[in-house]
Amino acid sequence: AYIIAGHHAGLPDGKASLVRESAPGWTLDEWRKEGEKDLAAIGDAAQAIRERLPDTSLLRPPPFLSGSSEHTAQALPFWIRMLFSCLVDADCLDAEAVSNPDVAARRGSGATVAELLARMNDRLAAFPVPEPGTVNSIRAEVLAACRKAARQPPGVYSLTAPTGVGKTFSVMAFALEHAVKYNKRRVIHVIPYTSIIEQTAGDFIAIFGSENVCEHHSGVADRKSDSDEPTASRLAADNWDALIVVTTSVQFFESLYASRGSKCRKLHNLADSVIVLDEAQLIPVALLEPCVEALRQLVHGYGVTLVLSTATQPALPKLAAAEIIPDPRDLFSRLKRTRFVWPKTAEDTVSWADLAARLRTHDSFLCIVNTRRNARDLWLEVGEDAFHLSTLMCPQHRRNVLDKIRRRLATGEPTKVVSTQLVEAGVNIDFPVVYRALAGMDSLAQAAGRCNREGKKPGVAEVHVFIPEKGNPAGLIAKGASIVSEYLRNSDTARFESPDIFSDYFHRLFHLANDKGDQFLEDLSREARSGLFPFRTMARRFRMIDEDTSPVVVPYRGGEELMERIRRHGLDWKTLREAQRFIVSPPRRIAEKLEREGRIEEIADGFYALTRIGRYDDHGVGLDVWDGDISAETFIV
Repeated sequence: AYIIAGHHAGLPDGKASLVRESAPGWTLDEWRKEGEKDLAAIGDAAQAIRERLPDTSLLRPPPFLSGSSEHTAQALPFWIRMLFSCLVDADCLDAEAVSNPDVAARRGSGATVAELLARMNDRLAAFPVPEPGTVNSIRAEVLAACRKAARQPPGVYSLTAPTGVGKTFSVMAFALEHAVKYNKRRVIHVIPYTSIIEQTAGDFIAIFGSENVCEHHSGVADRKSDSDEPTASRLAADNWDALIVVTTSVQFFESLYASRGSKCRKLHNLADSVIVLDEAQLIPVALLEPCVEALRQLVHGYGVTLVLSTATQPALPKLAAAEIIPDPRDLFSRLKRTRFVWPKTAEDTVSWADLAARLRTHDSFLCIVNTRRNARDLWLEVGEDAFHLSTLMCPQHRRNVLDKIRRRLATGEPTKVVSTQLVEAGVNIDFPVVYRALAGMDSLAQAAGRCNREGKKPGVAEVHVFIPEKGNPAGLIAKGASIVSEYLRNSDTARFESPDIFSDYFHRLFHLANDKGDQFLEDLSREARSGLFPFRTMARRFRMIDEDTSPVVVPYRGGEELMERIRRHGLDWKTLREAQRFIVSPPRRIAEKLEREGRIEEIADGFYALTRIGRYDDHGVGLDVWDGDISAETFIV
C-alpha cells in the first residue's frame, strides 16, 4: 500500500505522525480512503480487478525480517523503501524506453566487473618495484593485504592505514577482486567532501573509462557538456546502474532515509555491491545511530560487503569489522614521518600576529585553522605571498589554487598556505611543516597526513598544534578540541603517537555529540510497532547538513558568462551543472544580509549572483562577507 500510494508522490507517513514536526502531505490512511472512493466509483469492474490479483497469502516478507537476531524495528520500513526503489526505477525505465528510446539505448557500458579488475591489475603492474624501507614498499604491503582479504567471505571490513599509503587504489583492488569472487554487481565509493571527490573520480576514470564510472554529486558537470545528449555516466546518476559509482556521504546516507522517488530510485542497486566508506570517521556524529543502522541493514539483508577505510578508524557501534591490515600498529610505527609539537599547557594561546611571525620563519608551510573567518584574518597577517583556501572560494577557484600549490611543491618553490580543514581528508599535498589549530584528534591526525607525506624529509617532520586566543567555534569542533585539551591537561600527549588513541577518542566524542541519532531511531521504532511508518517525516528530519544555504554564482573566470546566461534564459540542468564550479553557498541568513546590502541579487528562484558592489577576490579569500556588520563566526569550512 505504501509503495502503490507513493510511486508518484513519494512514500507517505502511515498516519498523522506521532513524531513531532510531522511533514505535510497525505497519509496512507488518506490514500486508502481515496482508493475506496475510486473503487466504489467503478462498481463491478473493481471486483474483476480483484479477481486478477495474485494470491496475497503467498506474498510474505523474506526470512531476515522476522525470527532473526538482526530483526529490528527499522528492518521492515527499510525493506519497503528498497521495494519502492524497484518499482520507481522500473516505472521510469519503462517510460523512457517508450518515450525516448534513443536515450534508453545509451544506458550501460557493456563492460563487466572482471574486465575492470583486469584494467586495475594492468595499472598496478605498471608501478615500478619499490625499494625496501620506502613509503612505496609499504604501499605495496597494503595492496597485498587488500588482495588477500578480498578472498574472505562478504561482511564488514576495516582498512586502517596511515595517510599517503595508497588506500584509494588498494581498497578498489579489494573491492573488484571481492566482487568477481562473490558475484557482486558494482563498487560504490563514498567520499565525505565534494572538494576531494573529483580527484578520486578522475583517478578511476583514467583507469576504467568514463563510461564505467558514475560520478554523482552536486559539483559534477557532464563531461560532454558541449552536447545536449546525456552520457551513460550522467544517466547512471539517476539509478546508480554503473559498475563504479563515486558519490558523497550526503547523497548516500540521505538517500537511505529518503521518501521521494527520485532519491530512492537508486537504492535497489545497492544490493549485492561492495560499498567503500572513505574517511569513515566523518560520518556525522549527530546522526551516527541511523547511519550505522542503515549500513547494518544493507550488510545483513541485501548482500553488501562494507569497507571502512581511514587512518583514524572509529569504533562504530553494533558494526564489528574485520581488519584488513594484519598489524596496523606496526604499520603506523614503521611509517612514522611526523611528530606533534604541543602547546606547553591547554591554556597556552597564541595571537594571529605572533603565529604569523612564527610561520614566516618557514619557506614553505601549511597552516590549518577551524573557521573561514580565522583563515581570512591569519592570511592577512601572513601576507599576500601566501595562498588562501576556504569554501568562500568557488570550487573552480579552489581547484586552480590547489593545482598551483602542487606545482610549486613539486619544483621546490617556497609555498605558504593558510587553509580551513577542507585540505585534510584525501587532498594529496605534501609540506615540510604543518601548523594546526587545536581540534579533534581525527582532524589533527589528518592534518599530519599533509606533512612529509612522501617521507622525503630526513627523520620526522613537525606538526605544530596551537591554540588560537579567540578559541574554537561551538559545535563538534569544540567538543573534539575539549577532549584533546583534557589529554593535554593530563600530560597524556605520548598517546597521540599511537593509533590506539582513536578508540578512546571516538568513544568520548560519540558520547558527547550523539544527541539526535538515538532520538531519530526511537521515534521511528515507536511508530513502527503499529506498521504506521513515518516515511515522509523521517526523510525531512534526516539532514546531514543542518544549515540552510543559498547558492551564489560568482564572477570567477567564466562565472560572469554564466551569470548573464541565467539572467537572460533562466536555469536548465545543463546550465546548473556548469554553474556548480562557480558557486559559493553561504548560510541563508548571511545571503539575506548580503541581499539587503545590495551585494547579491536573485537571478532565478533561490539562485543568486554578485552585483556590481559585491566583491569576489580572485587572488585571495573569495566571496567577501566580512565588510559591513555581518558576523560570520559560524562559518566552519
